Amino acid sequence: MPQTNEKKEIARGVIDTKKHEAITEYKELEKSHAGFVIEGERLVKRAIDDNLMLKNIIYTGKSNLEKEGYIKKANCPCYISNEGIMSALSSSKPVPAEMALCLMPEHSLESVLAGDRLSLLVTDSVNSPDNLGLVIRTADACGVDAVIVTGTGAAPYHKNCVRASRGAIGRLPVLYFPDGKPIIEKLKSAGVAIVGTSAHAEILIDEKIKMPDKFAAVFGSESFGISPEIAGLCDMMVKIKMAKGQSSFNVAVAAGIILNRLIK
Repeated sequence: MPQTNEKKEIARGVIDTKKHEAITEYKELEKSHAGFVIEGERLVKRAIDDNLMLKNIIYTGKSNLEKEGYIKKANCPCYISNEGIMSALSSSKPVPAEMALCLMPEHSLESVLAGDRLSLLVTDSVNSPDNLGLVIRTADACGVDAVIVTGTGAAPYHKNCVRASRGAIGRLPVLYFPDGKPIIEKLKSAGVAIVGTSAHAEILIDEKIKMPDKFAAVFGSESFGISPEIAGLCDMMVKIKMAKGQSSFNVAVAAGIILNRLIK
């Protein structure tokens, strides 16, 4: 949910101790999964431009945010600090010159299901947070209405997933449910057609498939694909035509190809 444009006094300050309240906020919100960390100039700038719900921004003298007017533009407390403080907050190498703490937007399954037309991407236990982030970025680029992350794989608030999503997390509705089966059942009961993906499916995605107004494309883990219990709930299973000698695509590549075919 975007912030309002209401004008208010924004705190600017200096962090020179690891006991600063902003540092505590980072650790508390990450543990509760109520927020996620954005690192690096490009992603922090995009978060400011997209008016995401930023709790605060911390940056060093090496950052261009202040020089380019982004600190003034940001609608949240901003603090200048040093590389030592930043390294205590981030395990990334090299240490980022800017970080932002973003509140996780709250979306319900009911709000996502509202409307006459709906396109969803559902993941089932995608293990790599980098792959998951790329899948979410791909979904955003293809124009899906929301992403639903399910299963025991990577979580969407993992910092590698956030980085790989290139700003999609926070802007695109992303819901997370460790148990995917009841979610798929709720989607079906709401009239959403479930399209599973598998290299062993009989239907080629290149064939002319008329999709209903509401559908969800499901993509499974890198090693095992969609779990049998989720596959058993799918209304159809589709595959991508591949050259001889190849058996599968990276999950993010597969998502891009299939969503491009399904979303009209």
